[in-house]
Amino acid sequence: MVVRVGDRVLVEGTSKWWPGGNYLAVVADVGLDGSVKVRYADGGFKRFSRADFERLSTPAQTPDGSTTGASSCSRC
Repeated sequence: MVVRVGDRVLVEGTSKWWPGGNYLAVVADVGLDGSVKVRYADGGFKRFSRADFERLSTPAQTPDGSTTGASSCSRC
């Protein structure tokens, strides 16, 4: 999976507080080691190893069909 800063993704919740749900996030950084940092819609951040990110995330489409930050949708 190609990951770029600005991509919108749905990330599966894993902690005891957020299990089972999918949460909208935007890729904030891709580290030199392949790790991926996301910013959740509530403003929080989390960094995942590349393997965990690929296992827990799926692209999130906006109403115009885009998965990148170029969408005109302010809620996505």
